[in-house]
Amino acid sequence: MGNAFGFGDQNLGNVSVEHESFCQRLGGALCGVCLGLVFFVGSIFLLGWNEFNYVRNQAVLLKVGKETVIAGCTPQPSTSGSPIWASCEVQQTYDFGMDSRVKDIGLTFTGDLEGAVFQASSEIYQWKEDKQCSSHSTTGGGKEKVCTYDYSLGWASSPIDSSTFYCYPTMRSGCLTGGSKIRNSGTIPQQLKTTLSAPDNSVGMGSSKDGMYLMNRGQLDVFPKQPAQLPSQAQVSPLLPNKQAVVVGPGKVQFESVSGQDSVGDVRTTFTYSAIQKGVTKVSVIAKQGTMLFGSNQAMGGEDMIDEKSSENGAMVMILRLVGFVVMLLGLQLVTGPIALMPQVLPCVGELIGEVVGAALCCLNFMISLALSFTVIGAAWLMARPIFGIVLLLAAAAVVFLAHSLRKKYRNNPRSPRIDEPFMTGAAPQVQVAQQVQVTCPPNVQPGQFLLVQGPHGRQCQVQVPAGVQPGQVFIANV
Repeated sequence: MGNAFGFGDQNLGNVSVEHESFCQRLGGALCGVCLGLVFFVGSIFLLGWNEFNYVRNQAVLLKVGKETVIAGCTPQPSTSGSPIWASCEVQQTYDFGMDSRVKDIGLTFTGDLEGAVFQASSEIYQWKEDKQCSSHSTTGGGKEKVCTYDYSLGWASSPIDSSTFYCYPTMRSGCLTGGSKIRNSGTIPQQLKTTLSAPDNSVGMGSSKDGMYLMNRGQLDVFPKQPAQLPSQAQVSPLLPNKQAVVVGPGKVQFESVSGQDSVGDVRTTFTYSAIQKGVTKVSVIAKQGTMLFGSNQAMGGEDMIDEKSSENGAMVMILRLVGFVVMLLGLQLVTGPIALMPQVLPCVGELIGEVVGAALCCLNFMISLALSFTVIGAAWLMARPIFGIVLLLAAAAVVFLAHSLRKKYRNNPRSPRIDEPFMTGAAPQVQVAQQVQVTCPPNVQPGQFLLVQGPHGRQCQVQVPAGVQPGQVFIANV
């Protein structure tokens, strides 16, 4: 329902107009300065922590790669306390069908629920508010914002508080009348949005006869998940006693008030659990015997798994570097926001000047953020890899030098005349003075027509026959 009750049309729908004076905008910009300082300082800590964390993880991976021992599927006392790599079948699982937390859901599941993880993820059917705004500047540095509100029904990850909607149930300026049905209700019980892991040492891999490696809860998410099986007939759960639980897909149940119809407050839940077959599903782990380090549901070698973790570590550090740079740039933009806002108080040209100043500040902030990011990263690497750290610091210096060169170039641009220089230099242009010649009007030429005559210095000139001159008469022309 994209436009409930005909609302949302920008000409006929819910439209609000908000005016913000220059003083209000300036106050907001000054508050943004405080937030920008927090972002700026936080980005420096984020970049530094990210680099130190990356170096530490790489050191751990390097140590594990050197000391890891290939072990069989039977634990040996000789490898106790040492990093080992083992790839074995799972021999022991956990039965979630007997778990009280699953029984509290109140639904009957068909088949077994033996595995490592059981998960319930839910959505709720709610009214949603869509807000689209446009703004333009007004005289005196103010701003006018026009917002259009649209209301529709759909599935949401969590309940939506309809009391915060702009138009309904409370009517405000620019809202249409009606719409009393736009009101949310219902909630998602905690048991229907939870992830349950098997207890420590309840899932094991290895040899069922001679011993097993027992896994802890922090490593059980390596197993893939599959939908739980439910009976086709409708059920009623004590969690939502006023709704029927109807199966609408593999492992998916909808708790609905009206059969076959989506209603506000209905809940849709998907149940999944780890797909583990005893003696068939194989898992590969690198662990310190007694403490799990890495795990995978694929039968990969120890070096492959270390390489995979190293690649994941490298990908994460790159993402956090980008996040740190963006946060730093955003912080500087907020700090310099009042500078770009001040010219907008001028009439007519204020907005244009403000945009020019804002664009210049954005370029400057970009260069500063880039240089500082390189500096922070380089300083962190000086403690781990001095050569790499020095390279990054040199890159930061190069950015600063580039910014200084560009500033100097455009500041001393020879095409832009300085205020203390004349706009015109050199010899004064020569002024040509008109000369008069006598011209005899040729036959068959009428007044107003043009003639080519021999002018001074042998040049051909074009003259016009004056009014009243007849063929054969002489007239004076300026050339």
